[in-house]
Amino acid sequence: METYRKAQVVVMKSPQGFADRLMVLNQCLLYCLKYHAVICVDWEDSTWGIPFHELFELLGVYSVPKAKVLAMIEQGSTLTKHWTYEDVKNPICEKTKNMKYVGDWMATDDAVRFHTEQPTEEILVTNGLGRRTTNFELLCITLRLKKDIADIVRSRLPTCEYLMVHLRGTDRKVDGFMENMIEGFRDVYTQWKDGLILTVADDNEMLQQWITEFPACGLYNPLMSTPRLYAGITHLSTPEELQVHGLTKREMNIELLCDFFGIMFATARFGMIDSSFFSLAGSLNQFGGREIID
Repeated sequence: METYRKAQVVVMKSPQGFADRLMVLNQCLLYCLKYHAVICVDWEDSTWGIPFHELFELLGVYSVPKAKVLAMIEQGSTLTKHWTYEDVKNPICEKTKNMKYVGDWMATDDAVRFHTEQPTEEILVTNGLGRRTTNFELLCITLRLKKDIADIVRSRLPTCEYLMVHLRGTDRKVDGFMENMIEGFRDVYTQWKDGLILTVADDNEMLQQWITEFPACGLYNPLMSTPRLYAGITHLSTPEELQVHGLTKREMNIELLCDFFGIMFATARFGMIDSSFFSLAGSLNQFGGREIID
């Protein structure tokens, strides 16, 4: 007689940026699909700041809140080695930033697809630092913005063809970056300067330098007005820093989503391909990412 097995739970934590989180989520969803597991997405750390399900929902995959996972641990459910109840409870800890705690079941890009033996623990925890697959079709099928959030994102999208420039500076402000961007954009600008050109930016100095070189470029993100950029406010700012400027983490996350989908829906894009934020937006466009806001 076949023995009934309770569904595993995959707990996804991540100390990384938005694009990295989406790629890790895709990897976790692949596992859930293969082994009929359920997922618990814990993004409520100092960077993201609010629960995943305030902005997103998942289609075709069962999802459980962290409170349910903690209750399971209290009742004796087995847990991925090295992880503890306190590690799961806290949004971020030293294990979320250490490659030792990825989990063998998703440590490489082929671990999920070709792993022949299902891990035996009832609760699997990963910090998502392993290699990721490059096929994001499942993410596009499964991930959706909540309706009110999708409405905001769609309302910001231009109704005409446009070129989007990705000029985010939080992790790209290094020697030579702006010079390379400006030089690479000159020919593109000549072709597009009579059309609509928009810029995603989070650094005032970079933005002003860019607009000086290319005055036809406009700022896509109205919340990130020049005074706020000048003050150094970004999506990485703490709730306390944002409060001084009348902003919340929820508002900043929505603006980040507007930026991301603004890049995705653009007729043409210009940015650095080694930026996960920029490259993933383009990749999701090819895999059907427009459905995420439908």
